[in-house]
Amino acid sequence: PLREPASRLNNVQALIITDAPDKKLPQGVTPSSNANIFYSSIKPQRFYSLHAPDQQQPAEYFSRFPRIAAMAGIGQPEKFLTTLHELNIHPSEFFPFPDHHHYQTSDIPKDFDVILTTQKDAVKLQSITSDNIWVLPVSVTIEPDFSSWVKTSLGL
Repeated sequence: PLREPASRLNNVQALIITDAPDKKLPQGVTPSSNANIFYSSIKPQRFYSLHAPDQQQPAEYFSRFPRIAAMAGIGQPEKFLTTLHELNIHPSEFFPFPDHHHYQTSDIPKDFDVILTTQKDAVKLQSITSDNIWVLPVSVTIEPDFSSWVKTSLGL
């Protein structure tokens, strides 16, 4: 999905396409001829405990838990669930919330061994007291080198 209307593609200097492993423009996307095209990829990292970030675990660690919940309040919460499946984690239940959801204690699933969530959601969960929430951070790579292009474009 585009963050802006498709008509905006006529005026952009750069376009970042996410989730395009074949590095092709999505169907229907035709930016102006002078637009620089970049491709981003997202790579999951090690999970960390919400309230003890120094406690980290690989995805395999969570296979020992029979009752796993996942929750995400992002633009496309099902992408988080897909990422978990790619990591061979299959939550018992998934709780999608709207993007920018303001979490309340009542939103936190009960009776689960572990609750997995996104790094974006973790920021909004800091005031929630729960020791079984684990966060999946991601790293983003943008190719070709987007930061160099930005610096050059700004004359830095």
